[in-house]
Parts: sequence; C-alpha cells; structure tokens
Amino acid sequence: MADVFSGSYKLSKSDNFEEFLSELGVGVIKRKLFQAASPEITLKKDVDEWHVTTKIALGSKDTKFKMGEEFEDTSFNGDKVKSLIIQDGDKWTQVQTPFDSDKVTTIVRQFGESQFTAIMTVGNVTAVRIFSRL
Repeated sequence: MADVFSGSYKLSKSDNFEEFLSELGVGVIKRKLFQAASPEITLKKDVDEWHVTTKIALGSKDTKFKMGEEFEDTSFNGDKVKSLIIQDGDKWTQVQTPFDSDKVTTIVRQFGESQFTAIMTVGNVTAVRIFSRL
C-alpha cells in the first residue's frame, strides 16, 4: 500500500471542537485559544517509527511512536496519558487513557489523497476536524 499518511496538513474545517475540549475538562481560556488556532501537522515515518509535529501559534508538540505500541503522550487538556495507535488500511485509531482521570479519548483519523479527517470522541461528545494536505 502506498504511503497516504506522510506529509504536511493544515486545519481546514472544525465542528464541535470547543464542546469536545469542554467535555475533556479544558478551561475556557485555553478552549478559546485552541478553537482559534489553525494547526499544521506534519507526519513523517522513519523506518518503523512515526514522527508527528503539530504547530500552532502557542508553540509546537513533537510526538514519536511505533504503530501498535503503547507510549506516553499528553492530551489536549495537558494530562499525561497512555496512548495507542493502530493502523487499519488508511485509518489510524488512537486511544488515549489518562493516568489520573476516567476521560478516555478516541481519535479516528481517516486518510485520503488530499486530506485526513479526525473524529475525536470523549464521553458522549464528538468533534470532527478536517486537515487538508499542503
């Protein structure tokens, strides 16, 4: 299968993201900042390790992981989480389990030629964000 994942993407559409952040426990000021941000995400594979760089006006975050192996990460609200990403065809499913909370987050990323769609769920709240390939 061709690599439809690697590349740079920029947020082009976002639905219900503020409600998602609220359900996750992110404070009002941070929610407004995240909602106004237009992140750019770069995905790069180095042998069997993925490098994900997320850049927003507030700074950047680098994440490294191996598909199918649990790793430590940080959620949108700043909590430390155990994270696991599984690939199924052109779809990545990520589950973030906090160390000190019961707010498990699931993020399903569906990749295509020109974009990927991230469907993010915590509790009963789901947000959809679309990132266009640059």
